[in-house]
Order: sequence, then C-alpha cells, then structure tokens
Amino acid sequence: MTWRQKLRTLFDVRNLKAGISALFQRREHNLRLYLILMVTCFELEMFVNIGEGNNYLYLRRVLDFQMKDYTRYSTIVGAIGIVAQVARNELPHKHCIS
Repeated sequence: MTWRQKLRTLFDVRNLKAGISALFQRREHNLRLYLILMVTCFELEMFVNIGEGNNYLYLRRVLDFQMKDYTRYSTIVGAIGIVAQVARNELPHKHCIS
C-alpha cells in the first residue's frame, strides 16, 4: 500500500460513518449512553489539552513558574486526568453489570 493510499484510507468518509454508527448502536444495560458520555468527556478533555500549548509561558510569566514547577503541575494535572478516566470507565460497569 502506498503512502497516498494509506492517507485516503485514513480520511475515508466510510470510516467516519462506520465509527458513528458503532457509537450509536443499541447496547444492553444502557451502555450506549455511557459510551457516548465517555467519548464526549474525552473530546472535551482534548479541547482543554490543545489549549495548554502556551500554558507554560503563561504560568512562567504570571506565576513565575520555573520548569521544575511546571513539571510538577503538569504531572499532577495528568494524574488527576488518569484517575478521572479510570473512575469514569470502571464505575459504570460496577453499577450496570450484576
């Protein structure tokens, strides 16, 4: 497969349609709702993370953060994100599946 063919496959509209139909297909124990909520939360988190590109420069200027301070800050924010993802992925299963 050539490079162009790989790109066409990656950006093929049929893949988008298949993904959306898989997201909205009926699932038992109301898991479709949880899946939609997880995808929505993930997308919102990605929008927030995209905005963090200039975060270091802002924190360095306003709060006088050094690289060490920013590393601690980003580690804590990342750890909170991981715990939140685990909680939102594991808690629905414990309540839905008996």
